[in-house]
Amino acid sequence: MAWKDTFTRQAQKEGYQARSIYKLKELDKKFNIFRKGDNVLDLGCFPGSWLQYAKQQVKNGTVIGVDLKSIPKLEEDTIFIKKDVFDLESKDLPVEEINIVISDMAPSTTGVRDIDQAAAMDLSQRAFDIAKGCKAKVFVCKYFQGPETDVFIKELKQYFAVVKTYKPKSSRAKSIEMYVICKKI
Repeated sequence: MAWKDTFTRQAQKEGYQARSIYKLKELDKKFNIFRKGDNVLDLGCFPGSWLQYAKQQVKNGTVIGVDLKSIPKLEEDTIFIKKDVFDLESKDLPVEEINIVISDMAPSTTGVRDIDQAAAMDLSQRAFDIAKGCKAKVFVCKYFQGPETDVFIKELKQYFAVVKTYKPKSSRAKSIEMYVICKKI
């Protein structure tokens, strides 16, 4: 079990599945990600805190989570698809229009920085491919800083009008994780 820090204890106290809720909450506050009625696709949604937050923000919009691991508690009217994101196809999605794709995916880490960064970049690239396929207007994605970062960001800038990188305060200081927030205008 992961060690408990202030954000973990706060998440448990407030009824969220994980401390990652505060990363998304901070990103949303800074970049205005969600709007009421949006349809959201959450890639790598386990353990479910991003699903919880997204559903609270979009109200009557549809929130769909995809992961290999089942979610213990789902918000009402939240849809879960148990599937590998590399096998996900548009026909698997229960709605035609996806406004927002969010991804907090991370690989099972080995402790070898270059290997972990490359595996994380594969997940980030797949999330971007899905966002493009869905014609999402907003894309939020975790990535690990490394040698492929500049190429990835450049590719995002060719597709989205606004591309911002950010490290939330709730990210662990030693972590190489960053988030990219992309929008079409």
